Amino acid sequence: MSTARDDYPLLGLPKTHIFEPLVSSLNRQSFHDFELVIVDSLYEDRDTGPLDEATFHVKRVPPKQSPWLDAGMFHSANNFNTGLIHAEGELIVKIDDCMELEGKDHLKTVWDWYNQGFIPLQTYKYYFKGEPAVYSETIITDMLALGNFTEDDEWFLRMGWSDEVYAVGEAVKDTRLKHFNIEHKTVSHEWYYGVSSTPIKDALDVNGYDEAMDGCRGLLDLDFGSRLEMKGCNPFVLDRSLMLIEHLNDSLSPKVIKRQVNFLDKHAIYNLNREKNRYRANEQVLSDEDIEYIKRKSETFDPYWFDFWVKNQRTFNLRELRLGA
Repeated sequence: MSTARDDYPLLGLPKTHIFEPLVSSLNRQSFHDFELVIVDSLYEDRDTGPLDEATFHVKRVPPKQSPWLDAGMFHSANNFNTGLIHAEGELIVKIDDCMELEGKDHLKTVWDWYNQGFIPLQTYKYYFKGEPAVYSETIITDMLALGNFTEDDEWFLRMGWSDEVYAVGEAVKDTRLKHFNIEHKTVSHEWYYGVSSTPIKDALDVNGYDEAMDGCRGLLDLDFGSRLEMKGCNPFVLDRSLMLIEHLNDSLSPKVIKRQVNFLDKHAIYNLNREKNRYRANEQVLSDEDIEYIKRKSETFDPYWFDFWVKNQRTFNLRELRLGA
């Protein structure tokens, strides 16, 4: 789990610490052979008291160095890769920071799918003020009244939560569930996003999340799933029973994320990786030809931050970094 949120970000639950729901749900699991790795962008400022209630092993680590972390911008790929450096488990199960597992057999089911030769994908539904979220014409206004959202955050909320996506009175949940009625479905990488899993070997074979995608939000999981698929991983399976609860939450901490600039269109990087069959990330600096391709394909473009992005490309090998850790 990666987090860059303050201690009490759950909307309508001002006395619930960010770690409490997750720790409680993990304590209830019937499967016990796991660790929780938290990559915490507020490592120095965090109240970690709720972690004392964990009946399992917890590692909380700061993110590795990143120019985007230093610049106060999105650095999610860097944080996920930090987790891969420190993880000791055979199977990585990714979870977002305001989530909990709904059922006590959740991790057992994930492990069973993995042992049957699949990479299991989780699904999710939203809770608001401790109750299942139901779409209404005022739900965004209600959320904004409780949080401290930037204009960019508000735009993303209204894009994803609208009457084009949900009907009034409908439970707000993973929209992938609308596309099939059976209990589970084998899917392509285009369904791989949000809260997925991967064997540690596969994650290292593709060298983690592509840190060329840091700096602005979105598309990390889709690109990662694409590269897993190009590499030849086991089939992805989306299982309705692997349900997570995401508590609607406030914006990322202004102590960490100080600016949000959509300086390029990350679809260009995703498409470039696919066109050139680059299933390993963070292995080579992009060529001038690659950079021109990305610039040409980007619908949004900020010259200053694009130049910063070009100058701050880094390469590394996660297996070597794991040995160092």
